[in-house]
Amino acid sequence: MRKGGPADKAGLQPGDTIVAINGKPIDSWNAMVEIIKSHPGIPLEITVSRHGKLITFKVTPEVKTDQTGKKVGMIGIMSPVIKVKLPPGEALDIATKRTISSAILIFDVLGKLVVRKVSIKQIGGPVMIGKVLGESYSYGLYTLLVVIALISINLFVINVIPFPALDGWYVLMFLIEGIRGKPVSIKTQAALQRIGFAFLIAFMLIVTFFDISRLFGGK
Repeated sequence: MRKGGPADKAGLQPGDTIVAINGKPIDSWNAMVEIIKSHPGIPLEITVSRHGKLITFKVTPEVKTDQTGKKVGMIGIMSPVIKVKLPPGEALDIATKRTISSAILIFDVLGKLVVRKVSIKQIGGPVMIGKVLGESYSYGLYTLLVVIALISINLFVINVIPFPALDGWYVLMFLIEGIRGKPVSIKTQAALQRIGFAFLIAFMLIVTFFDISRLFGGK
């Protein structure tokens, strides 16, 4: 639960189980999330089970803006985290698989961005990263570490793209040199680097603009 969030302020506690909203029974986490998201800024009566007793709280979801620009409600809670101690080998295997699946997902999003199936407005920049890190910390150290890991994977994936000014570009140049038997001319590389830097700076300015717009929209 996020400290200072609507749920925390209303009196909900970690370990509470939400059983009903506005008198309607809740049978799954997703069903609860959908109700809360569909009531931005609208008070809800949330009934929880606490040590066998039913307690009802009035909680007003704060208004946020999702990646599509739609207003949604949030109360600052997250699904329970189940911690399991695993042998080092099994833990490494799971961590590797999840890292690969996260990287594949990022490549998928980047591909959709190129073919315009994903809007640049949905991409978060430095401002949004700072905001997400701050919100993650309010949920606890575990959540913060997970978010940092995802950001690190994200940066790694972006950096290996063979685009001028990124590390992947130098790998591409070495491959071309190996195939051709001679390097690409310094003049050509310098021109492509300037174009790459200009594109990246323009891209970051646009992303940061949308970040600030979402931030000051409050949402």
